[in-house]
Amino acid sequence: MKQRQKDYLFVIGLVAVVAAIGFYTSYTTYRVKFEFPTQQTDLQESDFLVKSEVAEICVGREPLANVQKWFGEGQFLGMSTIYQPPGKEFQLWFTKKQNTVWIFQSSHPMFSTYRGIQVGDPLEKVIKAYGPNYARVSSGGSRADYDLQYGTASEGTATFRMHRDCVSKLVINRDPETLAQKQSEALN
Repeated sequence: MKQRQKDYLFVIGLVAVVAAIGFYTSYTTYRVKFEFPTQQTDLQESDFLVKSEVAEICVGREPLANVQKWFGEGQFLGMSTIYQPPGKEFQLWFTKKQNTVWIFQSSHPMFSTYRGIQVGDPLEKVIKAYGPNYARVSSGGSRADYDLQYGTASEGTATFRMHRDCVSKLVINRDPETLAQKQSEALN
């Protein structure tokens, strides 16, 4: 009987510890804050071009073969569709069906958007190039780190990760399958 009581107390203690950790975690985790614009910025076809000295990558249209021809064979991370070139200046996500660039991301100033924004540029330059109609996404109590996002998830986005009001990462995103479907509908 004493062993059962010990087991019972152990289970109660374990449940209490797990509950305490859960309460602590729920009150100390960062909250994500979204600030949406009153009007969306419509991105143009050129806004999905990422430029470098080597080539222009059109997110949503560029096939893997072109990227490998321009930047080298590189590697795929794990068993995913994330491609990283030999110098690791950027990463690309590819769709499995079409093998087309879906997401471009870079923290390197060698890349710029069609409107001339690159890593290191100040907030004022981004707003001058893209306008004041952006969604601002921030997490936690840090006011130094946040994202400015232009466009919509259905049409594609240009996201500028900001650190202390300077661009620290470019993320251009457009789903090639949605793009192909819209083009097909437009032809019919």
